[in-house]
Amino acid sequence: MASRHLIPALLCVPLNIASAQEALRALLPPGATPPAPLAAEVTAPPESPAGEDVIYDSLCITNEQRYDNGFGSWCGGGDVFGGRFNYETADDFVLRGDCTVTSMTADFVSFLADPTSSACVSFYRLTGDGPPDDEAACQTVSRDLVVTPFSDTVFGLQGHRVRAQISCALPPGRWAAVMQPISGDWGYVLGSTSPNPCGGDASISTWNRLGRGGLHDCCQIACTRDCDFTWYNLGESHGDATLSMRITTEPCEPRLGACCFDDGTCREMGDAECSSEGGAFQGEGVECGRQCLCPLVKEFTAQCRRDGGRIRAVVRFTGPHADGQSVTIRIDEQETSVPVIGRRARLRSGPFSGEHVVAMTDPDCGNRVVVNCGG
Repeated sequence: MASRHLIPALLCVPLNIASAQEALRALLPPGATPPAPLAAEVTAPPESPAGEDVIYDSLCITNEQRYDNGFGSWCGGGDVFGGRFNYETADDFVLRGDCTVTSMTADFVSFLADPTSSACVSFYRLTGDGPPDDEAACQTVSRDLVVTPFSDTVFGLQGHRVRAQISCALPPGRWAAVMQPISGDWGYVLGSTSPNPCGGDASISTWNRLGRGGLHDCCQIACTRDCDFTWYNLGESHGDATLSMRITTEPCEPRLGACCFDDGTCREMGDAECSSEGGAFQGEGVECGRQCLCPLVKEFTAQCRRDGGRIRAVVRFTGPHADGQSVTIRIDEQETSVPVIGRRARLRSGPFSGEHVVAMTDPDCGNRVVVNCGG
């Protein structure tokens, strides 16, 4: 049985060829030889059911034997280490609408030919450049698994491709996904430290973090030794890696946003629909306002008339499409709504003296002028 010193090293340190062979030899009785890898070739999981979308797919890492590392991600280890452990490795992906995740597939190597019958799948929200949230937004135990063995020719361990059917409703944003097979075996999720290992697919990111220890509702393992509940950035210590995994969803409900058209009109729709109709999408959740007038602004001028210090500001448009709408012009802190008549919006205000900042603030197209009305 492995020593107390070896156990945390195996769990925490990313797997490479030398460490895998050394670890396996340490677990065997004197004179014993490691078991031969399974003879099966790497096999792609069944095609996603009709009506499901693949929103993340980096299984080419295993299919083409491009993996060069493995990271502890398992619920168990009792048959390998004599104690049960709960470790997570997460990789990030992006949702651009309200989505229900229907399956997650990940590739693992383990010490024993112990096919798992259940897996813990977790999704953590990511904010900015920070680590995943401590608590999962969705976490579930899936017993609806398809486990496909494959021959691990890189590390010489047992290969398992695990596909879990799940149902997790998630809003748009960046998410960190984790799969942990549950069994007495112990294993590592495979990954590649090469940039863009699957040909630069936009759905594949190269950020991941390692969470260690903890009690999960789905793992049902209380940490009693070497406990550390902090997410660690693997990119800082071992280099960025992309995990070999695939995520599918039901067709996502796109978040609507403002779509600007050449005539200055605005309609709220999804990004794809906006592009197909020749519009410019302003972002999810952005409501239609006056922002679509900006491409139509030809000129913004402001000057202070010498006869009484009155400021005159004029917005000129490229065509008649803005006619009947309005813009907001601000002089220092005073804002005024000005109607567009034909191709112009005109404001006269004052009297003033000294310097003043004149700007169009709605829509805010970056138009600002400093005028001097003298003493």
